Amino acid sequence: MFGFGTSANKSLFGALIDISSGSVGVSIVVTSSSVTAPTILYSNRIYTRITEHDFSKEDELRRIREALFSSCLLLSQEGFPILQKYDSKAKITHTFVTCSAPWAYTLAQHVQYENDIRFKISENIITDLVQSAIADISTKFKDSTFATKEGFESVDQITTDIKVNDYEVTDPIGLSGTLVSLSHTVGLVPREIVSGIHEIHDKLFRNSKLSIHTNILAMSTVLQKLFKTVEHSCLIHVSNEATEFGVYAHNLLIENTHISEGINTFVRDIMQTTKKPSTDVESLMQSYTEKSHTSTRELEDQIEKQ
Repeated sequence: MFGFGTSANKSLFGALIDISSGSVGVSIVVTSSSVTAPTILYSNRIYTRITEHDFSKEDELRRIREALFSSCLLLSQEGFPILQKYDSKAKITHTFVTCSAPWAYTLAQHVQYENDIRFKISENIITDLVQSAIADISTKFKDSTFATKEGFESVDQITTDIKVNDYEVTDPIGLSGTLVSLSHTVGLVPREIVSGIHEIHDKLFRNSKLSIHTNILAMSTVLQKLFKTVEHSCLIHVSNEATEFGVYAHNLLIENTHISEGINTFVRDIMQTTKKPSTDVESLMQSYTEKSHTSTRELEDQIEKQ
C-alpha cells in the first residue's frame, strides 16, 4: 500500500514529502528489489519560525503551506542536480506524501448488515456498507473538529476486518451468511494543503504517481510489516507543534487524537523564562544525548549562564 514496488532489480526513484505540524521535510530516494532499504540521495526540512505565542489555526495553515512550497523549491534547486549526478537518466516515478496532526485526521467506523434469512454477499452490499461507514465518519468528524476555510478532503482509506458470521475473510464476495461486517478507515487532510500538493506535483513531478497518506495510517502499515503478531499498539508522533496518538487493537484503529503541544512547546517555555532567542534554546536542546539527560530547569540555567 505504501511501498514503491520493484521488479527485475530496476532502480526506482521517488520524492518523499512529510508535512508535519511545524515543518515540511522533502527527500529523494532510490530503491530496487535487490536492496532491503532505499538510499536517500537528498533530504532537507523547512521549519516555520518559532514565536513566543501560538498562532491561530488558519495562520498556522498558511505558514505550513508556505513551508511546503519553500521546501519543494529547495528540492528542485538542490535535489534534482544530485539526482542527475547519481543517474543522468533517472526520473521520479513516485511522489509519496505523508501528513500528520493537526493537518491530518484518521477515523475508523465499524458497520454491519444482518438478516434472519441467509443471503449471498455481493459487491453492492459491501459498497453500501463502506458508504455507510464513510457517512458515519463524516458526521463524527464535523461534530468534533474545527472547520477550515475550504474544508477537508479524503486522501486515504482502507477497508479491514471483513467478517461473515463473525469469521474473518479476505474476500466476502459470493459467500453466504446472515451477518457481514467490516471496518473502514479514512484519512482526511485540509483541502488547502491537498491543493498545494497537487500544484507542486503538476509543476515538479507531473509524470510521477502521486499518493497522499495520513501519518498514522502510514505508521500502522510499517508496524504491521515489521511485527506480524502485534495485537495492541499505541503509535506516537511528536512534531514541532503537536503530538499525535493512534491506538490500535488487532490492526484496527480504535482512536486517533492529538494535543497541541510538541517540541516547540518546550522551546517557548524556556524562551519566556530566560528571554533568550529560540536559536539559543534549540542549540542546547539538540545537544541532548541518552547519557547526558538535561531537565527543563537545567536547560534554563545553562542558557542563563551563556
